[in-house]
Amino acid sequence: MTRGQADILCLARCCLLGLALSFLAACATGPAEATCKVGMWVEVDGTITDPEIVQSTGFPRLDEACLKGVRGQKLTPGTANGVPVRMHTILPITWRLHDGPPPPGVFMNGPTPPMRTN
Repeated sequence: MTRGQADILCLARCCLLGLALSFLAACATGPAEATCKVGMWVEVDGTITDPEIVQSTGFPRLDEACLKGVRGQKLTPGTANGVPVRMHTILPITWRLHDGPPPPGVFMNGPTPPMRTN
C-alpha cells in the first residue's frame, strides 16, 4: 500500500466513521469486517478521477463512504521512465469492528489527523 493509499484509508476510517452505523448494526449478527475495492484513475497531477466501486462491502452506505473518502483527494502519480503518467489503480478499503481499544493508527475519537496534500 502506498502512502497516498494509506492517507485515503485513514480518511475513510476517521472522517466517515459516522456513516458506518449500518455496518455496526449488522455486525451484531454477522461478520465484523467488510472490504470495498474502489477503482480510480490517478492523473499526472495526482488528482483522482472516475472513482467507482469494483467490489462492494454489501453495505451501500459503506460503499458510498468509500467513494466519498477518495473524491477530491490526491495521490502520487505513477511514473514511466521518470515521467508522471495517468494510471488506473484499485484501492481496497477495509472496515473492521474491533473489541477493546482501537489498534494503533486508528483514530476513533479526538482530532482528525493531518492529511497529506500534494
